[in-house]
Amino acid sequence: MKKFSIALSFFAILYTGGAMAQDDDTDVRDPKAKKLLDQVSAETKKYKTISAKFTYTLENKSDDIKDSQDGDIRIKGDKYVLKIAGQEIIYDGKYVWTYLKASDEVQKSIPDPDAMSPVDMFKSYEEGWKFKYIKKTTENGISVDLIDLVPKDAGKNFSRVRLSIDAAKNHVVMARFFGKDGTYYTYELKEIKTDQEISDKVFSFDPAAHPGVDVIDLTDE
Repeated sequence: MKKFSIALSFFAILYTGGAMAQDDDTDVRDPKAKKLLDQVSAETKKYKTISAKFTYTLENKSDDIKDSQDGDIRIKGDKYVLKIAGQEIIYDGKYVWTYLKASDEVQKSIPDPDAMSPVDMFKSYEEGWKFKYIKKTTENGISVDLIDLVPKDAGKNFSRVRLSIDAAKNHVVMARFFGKDGTYYTYELKEIKTDQEISDKVFSFDPAAHPGVDVIDLTDE
């Protein structure tokens, strides 16, 4: 979940140290970038639900690591359910439940208020960010606008996020996170569907419905 959050936190183009320093030192909110992000936010707010399949890729070239996994996500309001790598991560509006089916274990935790959630990927990133329009290009046969986001908080463990926005639909279709440790996280969204009927029960985890499950409560409540 942490990797998902910092990377959305999704997704890898390398930049020189000088280029990164230049952007980090520029407290700018590019008007063109802001307009596009506002359009994405406005479009997203029209939808009651969002469902998507995605491919998550982790890459660290210096360590010769590259690993990809497929997953899917469903969102309704601020709630979400994410399935990836044998994990089912559910946010019911109060708690995050991380269910590991193979070990029959679920962790119950309170979400980090400073972390990005999967929901944030579909919304405007205005608070706490500097942003800059990069260019229009084509990715996977789709015309996209590229926007770089740089966190104002220097304590974040990633230096920037590059968003690819579908120019026709105003959807984020890819996000690339540039970790300060040289690790890059990419989330490529596929098969985005909106306003489908999704039961509220999908966004809840009932331990009683999983007899024998080991509940690890990390909430300190």
